[in-house]
Amino acid sequence: MHDDQHEQHGEATGDFDRTGRWLVAGWPGMGQVAAGAVAHLVQTLDVEPAGLVPEGEFFERDHVEVAGGVVRPGRLPRNMFFALEHPGDGPDLQLFLGERQPDSGGDLLCRRVMDMARVRGVDRVITFAASASTRDPALEPRVFAAVTDPGLLPAIREAGATPLKAGRIGGLNGVLLAAAAERDIPALCLLADVPAFAPAVPNPRAIAAVLEVFGRLADLEIDLGPLRAHAARIDPQLHAMHQQFLAQGGEGEDEFGGDDESDFLEGEHDLKPHLASEEEPEPVEIDPATRRRIEDLFEATRSDRSRARDLKEELDRLGLFDEYEDRFLDLFRNQG
Repeated sequence: MHDDQHEQHGEATGDFDRTGRWLVAGWPGMGQVAAGAVAHLVQTLDVEPAGLVPEGEFFERDHVEVAGGVVRPGRLPRNMFFALEHPGDGPDLQLFLGERQPDSGGDLLCRRVMDMARVRGVDRVITFAASASTRDPALEPRVFAAVTDPGLLPAIREAGATPLKAGRIGGLNGVLLAAAAERDIPALCLLADVPAFAPAVPNPRAIAAVLEVFGRLADLEIDLGPLRAHAARIDPQLHAMHQQFLAQGGEGEDEFGGDDESDFLEGEHDLKPHLASEEEPEPVEIDPATRRRIEDLFEATRSDRSRARDLKEELDRLGLFDEYEDRFLDLFRNQG
């Protein structure tokens, strides 16, 4: 499934329509497949921030943060859009990344996302999810697909996915498909195997598998190298967990087709989850002149949103995006 040609370039599949604009959405779930896939696209492609769903409508503050003895309100989870103009002849993309699934009102959130997407001209929806498996995690993950329009099945087969025979897709990565269908917008979900005995472990191998199929569907080049490298680093840990699972009486094979996606969610998730474990960077020392230049860029971006890329690139170059992230995203809070 993973030949070099497919990994480097999306490959056309039959008469599958690649015009228009697609919504590609993901929330955290089992194996971080959905959120991890969208986050990888945000990190590696030339995207632009394109607006936020008002978080106060769907989340309640459940903590405060303390720094130096001073309390400040805890940040609510964000649900953010990014825009990508396709570099070739394929569809433009609206990428949507949710930091957390709400405790209630998820169906309403999906409807809100779809209403905002429809205003943006979206005519197809793609989500990602996980299929719990007891197979050896060293095997390449199988990729399954579920569609709202049977006419999409030939293309997903040609792209390397197998139609899901039966099951459920839990959480908003599934519910969004229903919200799309209500608006007569064709939608599909790509699911990859993740170990059922390690649902909390981010699975870069599964993320790469769904993105490889997605790249073929969208005729889009996606750099999967970082995901492959991360998978190689965690493979020994998953192998040890698998051996322990078998020693405790777990089965080594599961029924073809997989199970439904777990609703397992744990902790907070950044808009751009780190797909590899890294040490926290040391605080950056910045001179007053540089701080003033950053403030000038913020002011310019408030007047002209097209300057957002310049601001983001400067913050990334200086290693300051985490410090200024809240202010940067606030620039787009009233869009859409």
